[in-house]
Amino acid sequence: MNSNHRLQQVSTHLLCPHQDLKDPRETKNEGLKRLKWFKIEDAQKMMTSKEWTRAVFVREPKERILSAFLNKFVGNKSNFYWRCCSETHMPEKIHRDECRDRQEKADFRYFLYMSRFCDGPHWSPQRDFIDPKWWPYMTFIGYLHSAGSDAKRLLESVKSSKDNLTAWEKFGSTGWGEDGTASFMSSSKLSYHRTDARAKMTKYYTKCDEVFVEKYSARDWESPFFRFDKIELYERSDNETENLYRCGLL
Repeated sequence: MNSNHRLQQVSTHLLCPHQDLKDPRETKNEGLKRLKWFKIEDAQKMMTSKEWTRAVFVREPKERILSAFLNKFVGNKSNFYWRCCSETHMPEKIHRDECRDRQEKADFRYFLYMSRFCDGPHWSPQRDFIDPKWWPYMTFIGYLHSAGSDAKRLLESVKSSKDNLTAWEKFGSTGWGEDGTASFMSSSKLSYHRTDARAKMTKYYTKCDEVFVEKYSARDWESPFFRFDKIELYERSDNETENLYRCGLL
């Protein structure tokens, strides 16, 4: 089970009245319920009532887009191809062939270019995934680069009115991992040192690429709810930044 699924698994059961905390480690509780499956009046209460916990985990855009490139463009090639390069999206065979060729060459610049025209849950702006009117009602916003500690804070903030125990005490502190003795998200590969992340990003990002992502992910950085610590890979003057818009991507 990957880290994103574990977060979804727990979040599903935290989005419930605090007096009825369910143990997400039990397989019978793994089903994810979507808000659209509920009656409008019930969904409205879930999104506004203080009796409900609404948690969102987001990721710094430059890290997130590179992760999408490595996992959905280079790793799982079919994911990106059928979403963005299939006959439905590219009627001309020459363009579909080019897409496959660029995937084989792990062409980051091509991936960035295509992301302008093809939406995807792994690279499109995170701010757009929730209707603007609901963002002020989010109870907790965590970050994937600190998923372990943020998940603990989230679970400690939710307490059962039946036994006065927090979600962390009930099912977060242990019961996870291959041998069932780890705490929730303690071994997450998403929790890492920012210095390591920067070194990895500079292997793929050029100055042009960095400016491109800053331009097209601006809504995420400008969100008053996310409060990202913006990663700047390269130093550049205002004039240099202006010239980078003519790199071919922008």
